[in-house]
Amino acid sequence: MKQEIFKELYDKFDGQFQIGNYQKNLTYWKKYVDELGDIEEFPIDKWIKQDENDKTYLPSYLEHQEKLFGHARPGLSSNGYMIYKHSKGQFYDGYQKKDKFFDDISKIENDYNSNISKLIMKLIHAVSLEEIYEIEKSDEYQKFSGKQLLRKISVLMSMLETTNYKYELTWIYRDESLYSIAEILDVDTNECETKLQLNNHIYSRAKIWAEIGESSDLLAHIKLTEFLWFLTDTSYNVKELSDINVNNIIFHGAPGTGKTYSVSNGIEKLQSINSTLYKDALFTQFHPSYTYQDFIEGIKPVGIVGGSLDLKVINGTFKDFCIRVKKKMKSIIRSIMRSIKQMLKKA
Repeated sequence: MKQEIFKELYDKFDGQFQIGNYQKNLTYWKKYVDELGDIEEFPIDKWIKQDENDKTYLPSYLEHQEKLFGHARPGLSSNGYMIYKHSKGQFYDGYQKKDKFFDDISKIENDYNSNISKLIMKLIHAVSLEEIYEIEKSDEYQKFSGKQLLRKISVLMSMLETTNYKYELTWIYRDESLYSIAEILDVDTNECETKLQLNNHIYSRAKIWAEIGESSDLLAHIKLTEFLWFLTDTSYNVKELSDINVNNIIFHGAPGTGKTYSVSNGIEKLQSINSTLYKDALFTQFHPSYTYQDFIEGIKPVGIVGGSLDLKVINGTFKDFCIRVKKKMKSIIRSIMRSIKQMLKKA
């Protein structure tokens, strides 16, 4: 995507952002961090669910309760937490190679203390992005399965007023999404040793392209990150559809996989942002029952008149497209002829 198109789409991107909700979540996170203080080890009772009503234990908060600053997923299950309490009452230890479930919490405390407790506090206390990148390379970080949760801790810290790396990270955690937006923004992934370093390079480039610079305006950063998420949202195929240099895009796959919904909605989303740039985007669905009258023209009922069906010749998708092109070509030709006449008069 070219920078000017990115900027134009960003300017016209209109999300419904309730800034008060974001500020409320940041206030909660700031209080949470302040209450931890300068401890070096994160308490196990804040990591493991204490009872059925406990929704504030950290892994659950990062995954389920706090969703405004991006959706962080540990994987396909809670196993990505590495250490957690199962609904049946047993304790899960993902660091064990064989037996992973234990009845006694003391059986998992050693692995928790060795791999998680210090890691969490290092991320919270990090004073620079460079320090975070080094933590990412550590054995404890690499062994942790649900890395999106760890990345979200760094992102939340980057949103606090007291941090040294404020507004330096975007709220996107999936590897695939990061690589997708890096491609859109022409970010060289080979220059990045860690995923958060790639995140930082992406966001730095995005701020330049959106021309918000080092703005301290929270709303500007909310809008930019939501826009980046919109571009990388594979459920709408926006990345592919937004490329105006490609005249034809074919999506294929098994029936019932959401192609019709995602493509048609992706086009609508782009047209809602920039109706001029994407006004000629056209969606055609080819399926076994697709006929000549769907593509070219056909007689179809349009209502009932005097008790009888009212039949009319209705243009198909392709014929409608050709008519629009013909009208536009006439307009272009008239414009060219006017220019030629003006040049001849001056001559």
